Amino acid sequence: MFFTIQLGAYDLMGFYLTLFIFMLINFFEIKSFKSAIDDVKLKIKSILIFSIRNREQEKKVTSFHKNSSKKENKKGVFTFWIIMAIAIIMIVSRYILYQYDSYLFTSRWAADLEKVKSFSDQKWFPQDLTMSGGFALINIYSKLTGISPEMALQSFGFVQAFLSVFILFWFIGKITKSQIVAPTFTTLLFAVSPLVIPISHNAITQQNPVFLAMFLALVIMILAVKPKLLSTNLKRYITFVIVILLAIGLIDLFTLLILLPPFLILAFFFYDAKYYKYYYLTFGAYLLAVIIVFSLYGSMAYYRGLSFEGFIMSNLLTSNVYTYLPSHILPFTELLQVYLYLSFLNIFLVIISVLIKRDVKLWKNALLFNFYFVIILLLKSLNIFWIDQDLLNLALVLYVPIVLGITVGLIYTLIVNIFKYNIRFKKSKYGFGISIIFIVVVVIFMFFGDKIFFKQSDHPSNKHSKTVLEAYHKIGKDYLPFSYSVVNNYQSNIISKGMHFAITYDYFINKYLQKDSIYFEHLEDKKFFKENPNALLSKSVFVFIHDTDKISDNESQFRRDMSAVYKTLDILKQRGRKIELIIENETLKVYEIINQPDESKIEEIIF
Repeated sequence: MFFTIQLGAYDLMGFYLTLFIFMLINFFEIKSFKSAIDDVKLKIKSILIFSIRNREQEKKVTSFHKNSSKKENKKGVFTFWIIMAIAIIMIVSRYILYQYDSYLFTSRWAADLEKVKSFSDQKWFPQDLTMSGGFALINIYSKLTGISPEMALQSFGFVQAFLSVFILFWFIGKITKSQIVAPTFTTLLFAVSPLVIPISHNAITQQNPVFLAMFLALVIMILAVKPKLLSTNLKRYITFVIVILLAIGLIDLFTLLILLPPFLILAFFFYDAKYYKYYYLTFGAYLLAVIIVFSLYGSMAYYRGLSFEGFIMSNLLTSNVYTYLPSHILPFTELLQVYLYLSFLNIFLVIISVLIKRDVKLWKNALLFNFYFVIILLLKSLNIFWIDQDLLNLALVLYVPIVLGITVGLIYTLIVNIFKYNIRFKKSKYGFGISIIFIVVVVIFMFFGDKIFFKQSDHPSNKHSKTVLEAYHKIGKDYLPFSYSVVNNYQSNIISKGMHFAITYDYFINKYLQKDSIYFEHLEDKKFFKENPNALLSKSVFVFIHDTDKISDNESQFRRDMSAVYKTLDILKQRGRKIELIIENETLKVYEIINQPDESKIEEIIF
């Protein structure tokens, strides 16, 4: 996507074409342009030979498959449904917290929406040169789903949370050797435990590039210590790692420069000697990714007359993320101490597990992550001026559940190792049972926890903001782009970009009546409008009326006296203009001024 935007060729069809080309290259294992035809022929030949051999041995293969993988399939089905249950819980928990969101229609939201829309104008680099890869994904998400950019921005947090379940489940399973219990506990904790992790509830839907980049960083962390999971082909391995690292850099520089290096350095001491070539390749790929990102943004900073140091600091320090923690069960400093003690407990449990199992390789990756977590806590305590403390807090939102998951995995493994010699201990059976208990407890918490721990006074409602956004979405879905105008406050004007015309309340009150008179006076005079295009009115004009008495305090941007707006509408009615109430609820009314009937609404134009 980055390169297509630089070429000015980014659109949905171009995205599909690029994706299709990469899929073909991967499927046919094309190594170079010169050998492309030979590689395709070789792949087709291999498929034909495999198909013939498979048909000859079909009965034997089927019989073997039935006898050997019946239990594995049953276990896989249970695992799948547990993951899906957790994913649903993740979405529901985010929806519960969504009522406390204060991100929608703020200046930060407007700035983020402008970044999302800028990619459709073939612009990658924002004016302040902050990393924008996360917003590029939102733009793609908007195009793929067909929803408006503002709805995509608002809902992408839910998509991100849903995908995080699969990445976290996979990561904790690889790092702890616990396939069910520890992954289930970790993902559930990340989903519904804002009481013990440093997350600001009222910014839950805000798109956080740190989260997105950290999920990709988890993939790099696993590949760094388990390189054979990806490929035994060094060329394919290094290509894949470079692509992921570049994606991390384009999404969030803080993750690339602050969060990843400590892990990669520590990993050197935990590598098997036979895999050190993979380590050097991974570290070399990291350095190459940093150089490429610095070259791209450094050259753009030079072109715009900005300092390279300023570019770095603007991405390592941000005012867009803040930590407000009124609902935590302990003061934040005390929680940090608890996290540190948990890391030491895990290290102790790893030592005990090694003494019992006599296999240091089994838990060395869990030990590595705990040492890494201690370093992150150390960075937090040092208060280094160029390391943003709030961004570190966001990192802890992901890392704390992982550490707690490691604790659960270690304890569960110790119990298994102790009792398996005394009773017939079926590890997978009890693992699924414990996971189901975790899920039931979390569901109960979701029904009662928010009422117990969250006070409405601490978290004002954003109900009206969501109502306004839904109204925009409905209008945008039913009416042709740029066939209508919307009268609303100036904070909402960013929604109009690429969709419709925007009119502020002041303009509507002071100038619209005059423009209306001119327009209808010359309605049949096409020559006049050709010479005076500014005299044209949109085919439909939608006027948003906010009930200021019922709007919460944190939605003050919608507060204003609507009497003058009503007066303007009354005058238009007296002039014989057709005005219809198309949306009405507790806090919002939307009127449509129809200047040209059957010319704006898609349904009326078609039928």
